Amino acid sequence: AEVAVSSQSVAKLADLIHKACEKSAWDKGLTAATALEIATSSAPSKLKGVLVDVLGRSLVLSLSAFHAAASAQDGGEDLAALMTTLAALTIVFCNTLQLSLAKFKDSLADRLLSTDNFAQELLCAATRAPTANFGETSQVTHFRSLQARRSLGELLAAILEDASPPHRLRCETALLSDAFEPGATRLVEVLTSARPDP
Repeated sequence: AEVAVSSQSVAKLADLIHKACEKSAWDKGLTAATALEIATSSAPSKLKGVLVDVLGRSLVLSLSAFHAAASAQDGGEDLAALMTTLAALTIVFCNTLQLSLAKFKDSLADRLLSTDNFAQELLCAATRAPTANFGETSQVTHFRSLQARRSLGELLAAILEDASPPHRLRCETALLSDAFEPGATRLVEVLTSARPDP
């Protein structure tokens, strides 16, 4: 049975997350997203409709920052802290959406795939490993990034599995197209030549 969680509380948290992501206030976004994950873990049906749209757009914003940080050549403590925060935020987003997918299946999957740049950003972030040296925290930072990228890959796979046939076919056809670059090329590289993850 679902625990009583007010729709207003869930909507407020989703709004806080989106505003934080728009302002690149990732720590605040992570705090609000964690609260939303806890709230919806016992009441996944509260996260639907327009709230999914808001959460999807928030994830796109955070993944754009995650991809940019992973592409940076110069490391350092500040970038390591940013990568760790964005990785944690990504994992929370993925956990929350996976819970809701289990509840709503194709209706939620189709809605997410209809969000601008959603599948593209998932693929690009999932296939982009950071290359910078983060000093003493390098091992931890790279591991957190790996966890986040695995979560993204699992989320994209779950969305495609639950999507209605037309939406799934459209997205799968586009996966290796110019519209999904540079993620499409990286996906081919990962599938053909990458070493297995530890």
